[in-house]
Amino acid sequence: MREPTITGLAVGLYATGRITAAEALAPNKLVEVRIATGRHGRVQRDIAIVDAVVTHDRSVGARALWKPESLYSAYLAFADPQSIGLSAIGGLLQPVGRRDGGGLAVQMAHDDRHALLSLHAPIAPGMVRPVPIASWQRLVADEPVDVTLEAGTVALDGERELAFEHGQRVQMVLRENAFFTVDVTRCMAVAARDGLLRSTPVVHPR
Repeated sequence: MREPTITGLAVGLYATGRITAAEALAPNKLVEVRIATGRHGRVQRDIAIVDAVVTHDRSVGARALWKPESLYSAYLAFADPQSIGLSAIGGLLQPVGRRDGGGLAVQMAHDDRHALLSLHAPIAPGMVRPVPIASWQRLVADEPVDVTLEAGTVALDGERELAFEHGQRVQMVLRENAFFTVDVTRCMAVAARDGLLRSTPVVHPR
């Protein structure tokens, strides 16, 4: 979240060429989701810029992401311990910054008996729930990871949902340098360093 006036200044300085792309832009990661039907069938692709979460739920639109028992696994482009939502699960296990290499994959346990630990995570505003965790590991860029659940849904950034059925293969792939955004903090630091918002008063003769 950024104050819009400062964001507008930073974007304007870049858009007008006063700050170069090398200084103004920052690379971002994303998680690519692939759902393949058959060995040589059609492959459906979509992306998540924060998290792709696999659930046991079989129907799109059920919106059961706030129920820990419905969660199967999560694939995170970054994991911030200060965040809220399902990415908070990864952030409280092993933080991964937006600019760090790699991401994080978290496997949830079916119940506490099969869990390595139980994590109390803020999965929604005002909602802290215990989430049974089976394991977690770093995601390496461009290395596909197979989802072992046979049927369910994939929620992308908590919004768009994709359903998959028996016989379909689901893979997650972390992509680095996938898209670029204006780095507001760095742009404003360059503006201060180079005096980009300074001007010399014009004195008019009387």
